[in-house]
Amino acid sequence: GACPCLTLVWGSSSALDTHLPPQKPLQQLWNAILLVAMLLCTGLVVQAQRQASRQSQQEPSGQADLFKRRIVRRLASLKTRRCRLSRVAQGHPELVTETCAVCLDYFCNKQWLRVLPCKHEFHRDCVDPWLILQQTCPLCKFNVLEMMTYNDQLNYNASSQELCDRIHSRVLKGCRG
Repeated sequence: GACPCLTLVWGSSSALDTHLPPQKPLQQLWNAILLVAMLLCTGLVVQAQRQASRQSQQEPSGQADLFKRRIVRRLASLKTRRCRLSRVAQGHPELVTETCAVCLDYFCNKQWLRVLPCKHEFHRDCVDPWLILQQTCPLCKFNVLEMMTYNDQLNYNASSQELCDRIHSRVLKGCRG
C-alpha cells in the first residue's frame, strides 16, 4: 500500500524492499534533496509560463500602443446607426436581406451598425476588431483610416462625402463588370 516514490526516497519496509537493496541514510537524504529540487524547478517553470502568458495578453506598449489608440479614437468618430427593420420584416427573419459580411448574420432590429465612409455597414461589434487589425473595409478593401485622416483635415465636409461616393461607385462598377 505505500507510494513507490516515497518508498524510494525514505526506504520504508514494503514489498519493493525485497527487490531493491536497502538504502543508506546518505542516499535517502540525497533522494529527498533531489525530490525537493525537482518540485521547486517544476514550480518555477509553471510560474514562468503563467507570467509569460500574462505579458503576452497585455496590450502592446510604445509605438504600437500609440498607433492602436489612434485607430480606436478614429473608429469612435465613424458613424453608427441603429438598425430599423420595417414592421413587416420584424418577426420574419426570412424577409431581412442585409447581412453583416464579417459574421454573416442578419441585421436585427435595434442592433448598432457601423457605417464606413465607403457606405458599407456591419455590426459595430464585428467590424471594430477587424478595423483595428486591418484598417480596411471587409468588402471593398477601402482604407478607412486613410480616408478618415483626409476627412479629419476637411472636417468631413461635402467634398469628402462626394469623394466617398465616387470611390464607392467605382468599386461597385468593378464588382459588376
